[in-house]
Amino acid sequence: MYAIVTLGMKVNDGPTPEYNEYIYNEYELHEHAKQLLKSRLATIAMNFAKTKNLDEIEDFTRYVSVRIDKKPEPTYYQLAEEDAKMLVTDYFMDEIIEQLMENGEASDDYNNDYRNGDGIFHEAIVDRDYSSNDAIELLSNLHEFEEDEYGLWEGLSWDRALTTIAAFTYGNAVHDKWTKLIEEINEINLDENETKEQLEEVIKEICK
Repeated sequence: MYAIVTLGMKVNDGPTPEYNEYIYNEYELHEHAKQLLKSRLATIAMNFAKTKNLDEIEDFTRYVSVRIDKKPEPTYYQLAEEDAKMLVTDYFMDEIIEQLMENGEASDDYNNDYRNGDGIFHEAIVDRDYSSNDAIELLSNLHEFEEDEYGLWEGLSWDRALTTIAAFTYGNAVHDKWTKLIEEINEINLDENETKEQLEEVIKEICK
Protein backbone atom coordinates (compact mmCIF):
# COMPACT_ATOMS: atom_id res chain seq x y z
CA MET A 1 0.00 0.00 0.00
CA TYR A 2 1.20 3.50 -0.79
CA ALA A 3 0.37 6.89 0.69
CA ILE A 4 0.58 10.08 -1.40
CA VAL A 5 2.14 12.88 0.68
CA THR A 6 1.81 16.45 -0.62
CA LEU A 7 2.82 19.86 0.68
CA GLY A 8 1.58 23.27 -0.39
CA MET A 9 4.20 26.04 -0.59
CA LYS A 10 4.08 29.71 -1.40
CA VAL A 11 6.73 30.38 -4.04
CA ASN A 12 6.19 34.11 -4.62
CA ASP A 13 3.70 36.94 -4.23
CA GLY A 14 2.19 36.47 -7.68
CA PRO A 15 -1.56 35.80 -8.03
CA THR A 16 -2.83 32.24 -8.42
CA PRO A 17 -3.18 31.55 -12.18
CA GLU A 18 -6.64 31.12 -13.67
CA TYR A 19 -7.63 27.52 -14.56
CA ASN A 20 -6.98 28.12 -18.29
CA GLU A 21 -4.04 30.47 -17.96
CA TYR A 22 -0.70 29.58 -19.54
CA ILE A 23 2.18 29.68 -17.05
CA TYR A 24 5.14 30.75 -19.16
CA ASN A 25 7.78 30.18 -16.44
CA GLU A 26 6.33 26.99 -14.95
CA TYR A 27 9.64 25.07 -15.02
CA GLU A 28 11.45 27.86 -13.15
CA LEU A 29 8.67 27.97 -10.56
CA HIS A 30 8.96 24.20 -10.04
CA GLU A 31 12.71 24.48 -9.48
CA HIS A 32 12.27 27.46 -7.15
CA ALA A 33 9.77 25.47 -5.07
CA LYS A 34 12.23 22.59 -4.78
CA GLN A 35 14.98 24.93 -3.61
CA LEU A 36 12.66 26.48 -1.03
CA LEU A 37 11.75 23.03 0.26
CA LYS A 38 15.37 21.91 0.51
CA SER A 39 16.31 25.13 2.27
CA ARG A 40 13.48 24.74 4.77
CA LEU A 41 14.36 21.10 5.46
CA ALA A 42 18.04 21.96 5.92
CA THR A 43 17.15 24.72 8.40
CA ILE A 44 14.85 22.42 10.37
CA ALA A 45 17.51 19.69 10.44
CA MET A 46 20.24 22.05 11.69
CA ASN A 47 17.99 23.57 14.36
CA PHE A 48 16.94 20.14 15.57
CA ALA A 49 20.57 19.04 15.75
CA LYS A 50 21.28 22.01 18.01
CA THR A 51 18.19 22.05 20.20
CA LYS A 52 16.66 18.52 19.91
CA ASN A 53 13.34 20.39 19.82
CA LEU A 54 10.62 18.94 17.59
CA ASP A 55 8.48 22.08 17.38
CA GLU A 56 9.71 23.12 13.91
CA ILE A 57 9.21 19.60 12.57
CA GLU A 58 5.70 19.46 14.02
CA ASP A 59 4.95 22.86 12.50
CA PHE A 60 6.27 21.77 9.10
CA THR A 61 4.33 18.50 8.98
CA ARG A 62 1.14 20.27 10.07
CA TYR A 63 0.74 21.50 6.48
CA VAL A 64 1.39 18.13 4.86
CA SER A 65 -1.63 16.28 3.44
CA VAL A 66 -1.73 12.49 3.14
CA ARG A 67 -3.90 10.40 0.84
CA ILE A 68 -3.98 6.60 0.66
CA ASP A 69 -3.58 5.72 -2.98
CA LYS A 70 -6.19 3.38 -4.47
CA LYS A 71 -6.07 1.36 -7.63
CA PRO A 72 -8.07 2.96 -10.45
CA GLU A 73 -11.55 1.60 -11.07
CA PRO A 74 -11.25 -1.26 -13.59
CA THR A 75 -12.42 -0.66 -17.13
CA TYR A 76 -15.04 -2.89 -18.71
CA TYR A 77 -12.22 -4.34 -20.81
CA GLN A 78 -10.40 -5.39 -17.64
CA LEU A 79 -13.63 -6.67 -16.09
CA ALA A 80 -14.22 -8.84 -19.15
CA GLU A 81 -10.78 -10.41 -18.70
CA GLU A 82 -11.51 -11.09 -15.02
CA ASP A 83 -14.90 -12.63 -15.81
CA ALA A 84 -13.37 -14.91 -18.44
CA LYS A 85 -10.92 -16.16 -15.80
CA MET A 86 -13.80 -16.57 -13.36
CA LEU A 87 -15.63 -18.81 -15.83
CA VAL A 88 -12.58 -21.07 -15.96
CA THR A 89 -11.84 -21.23 -12.24
CA ASP A 90 -15.36 -21.12 -10.78
CA TYR A 91 -17.49 -22.95 -13.33
CA PHE A 92 -15.62 -25.06 -15.88
CA MET A 93 -12.34 -26.09 -14.23
CA ASP A 94 -13.20 -29.78 -13.79
CA GLU A 95 -14.47 -30.14 -17.35
CA ILE A 96 -11.48 -28.31 -18.80
CA ILE A 97 -9.11 -30.65 -16.97
CA GLU A 98 -11.15 -33.66 -18.04
CA GLN A 99 -10.97 -32.60 -21.69
CA LEU A 100 -7.24 -31.94 -21.44
CA MET A 101 -6.57 -35.38 -19.98
CA GLU A 102 -8.86 -37.23 -22.38
CA ASN A 103 -8.49 -35.25 -25.63
CA GLY A 104 -5.23 -33.38 -25.23
CA GLU A 105 -6.99 -30.03 -25.44
CA ALA A 106 -9.96 -28.14 -24.02
CA SER A 107 -12.85 -26.82 -26.10
CA ASP A 108 -13.76 -23.13 -26.21
CA ASP A 109 -17.37 -23.98 -27.15
CA TYR A 110 -19.17 -23.57 -23.84
CA ASN A 111 -22.53 -23.76 -25.63
CA ASN A 112 -22.09 -27.39 -26.67
CA ASP A 113 -19.10 -28.90 -24.86
CA TYR A 114 -19.80 -27.88 -21.25
CA ARG A 115 -22.72 -28.88 -19.05
CA ASN A 116 -25.22 -26.00 -19.04
CA GLY A 117 -22.49 -23.82 -20.52
CA ASP A 118 -24.87 -21.53 -22.38
CA GLY A 119 -27.07 -21.10 -19.31
CA ILE A 120 -24.10 -20.39 -17.06
CA PHE A 121 -22.69 -17.84 -19.50
CA HIS A 122 -25.97 -15.96 -19.74
CA GLU A 123 -26.70 -16.07 -16.02
CA ALA A 124 -23.19 -15.13 -14.88
CA ILE A 125 -22.14 -12.77 -17.69
CA VAL A 126 -24.89 -11.52 -20.00
CA ASP A 127 -27.95 -11.19 -17.76
CA ARG A 128 -26.85 -8.03 -15.98
CA ASP A 129 -28.67 -4.72 -15.63
CA TYR A 130 -26.97 -1.51 -16.68
CA SER A 131 -28.05 2.08 -16.28
CA SER A 132 -28.14 4.15 -19.45
CA ASN A 133 -24.95 5.95 -18.41
CA ASP A 134 -23.16 2.68 -17.62
CA ALA A 135 -24.31 1.21 -20.93
CA ILE A 136 -22.88 4.19 -22.84
CA GLU A 137 -19.57 3.90 -20.98
CA LEU A 138 -19.43 0.15 -21.63
CA LEU A 139 -20.12 0.56 -25.35
CA SER A 140 -17.47 3.25 -25.58
CA ASN A 141 -14.93 1.01 -23.84
CA LEU A 142 -15.84 -2.18 -25.73
CA HIS A 143 -16.82 -0.76 -29.13
CA GLU A 144 -14.82 -3.42 -30.96
CA PHE A 145 -17.16 -6.10 -29.54
CA GLU A 146 -20.43 -4.25 -30.13
CA GLU A 147 -23.41 -6.55 -30.68
CA ASP A 148 -25.11 -6.09 -34.06
CA GLU A 149 -27.95 -8.63 -33.88
CA TYR A 150 -30.79 -6.11 -34.11
CA GLY A 151 -33.45 -8.69 -33.40
CA LEU A 152 -32.30 -8.85 -29.77
CA TRP A 153 -33.64 -5.35 -29.04
CA GLU A 154 -36.13 -4.76 -31.82
CA GLY A 155 -39.29 -3.13 -30.47
CA LEU A 156 -37.75 -2.16 -27.12
CA SER A 157 -37.73 1.38 -25.77
CA TRP A 158 -34.52 3.28 -26.46
CA ASP A 159 -33.20 2.85 -22.91
CA ARG A 160 -33.93 -0.90 -22.79
CA ALA A 161 -32.45 -1.29 -26.27
CA LEU A 162 -29.30 0.51 -25.11
CA THR A 163 -28.85 -1.68 -22.03
CA THR A 164 -29.56 -4.82 -24.07
CA ILE A 165 -26.87 -3.90 -26.59
CA ALA A 166 -24.50 -3.27 -23.68
CA ALA A 167 -25.28 -6.63 -22.06
CA PHE A 168 -24.61 -8.64 -25.23
CA THR A 169 -21.59 -6.52 -26.13
CA TYR A 170 -20.10 -7.34 -22.74
CA GLY A 171 -20.87 -11.01 -23.40
CA ASN A 172 -19.00 -10.76 -26.71
CA ALA A 173 -15.98 -9.27 -24.94
CA VAL A 174 -15.93 -12.01 -22.30
CA HIS A 175 -16.30 -14.64 -25.01
CA ASP A 176 -13.26 -13.20 -26.80
CA LYS A 177 -11.19 -13.29 -23.59
CA TRP A 178 -12.45 -16.80 -22.79
CA THR A 179 -11.37 -18.06 -26.22
CA LYS A 180 -7.88 -16.61 -25.82
CA LEU A 181 -7.66 -18.06 -22.31
CA ILE A 182 -8.53 -21.54 -23.57
CA GLU A 183 -5.87 -21.17 -26.28
CA GLU A 184 -3.32 -20.42 -23.55
CA ILE A 185 -4.52 -23.36 -21.46
CA ASN A 186 -4.16 -25.66 -24.46
CA GLU A 187 -0.47 -24.75 -24.63
CA ILE A 188 0.18 -26.45 -21.27
CA ASN A 189 2.80 -29.18 -21.50
CA LEU A 190 0.72 -32.21 -20.55
CA ASP A 191 3.74 -34.47 -20.15
CA GLU A 192 4.96 -32.35 -17.25
CA ASN A 193 1.50 -31.86 -15.75
CA GLU A 194 -0.09 -35.28 -15.78
CA THR A 195 -2.25 -35.29 -12.66
CA LYS A 196 -5.49 -33.41 -12.15
CA GLU A 197 -4.01 -31.50 -9.23
CA GLN A 198 -0.98 -30.42 -11.26
CA LEU A 199 -3.15 -29.24 -14.13
CA GLU A 200 -5.43 -27.33 -11.79
CA GLU A 201 -2.50 -25.46 -10.26
CA VAL A 202 -1.11 -24.52 -13.68
CA ILE A 203 -4.53 -23.30 -14.88
CA LYS A 204 -5.01 -21.25 -11.73
CA GLU A 205 -1.61 -19.67 -12.34
CA ILE A 206 -2.66 -18.77 -15.89
CA CYS A 207 -5.85 -17.18 -14.52
CA LYS A 208 -4.12 -14.98 -11.92
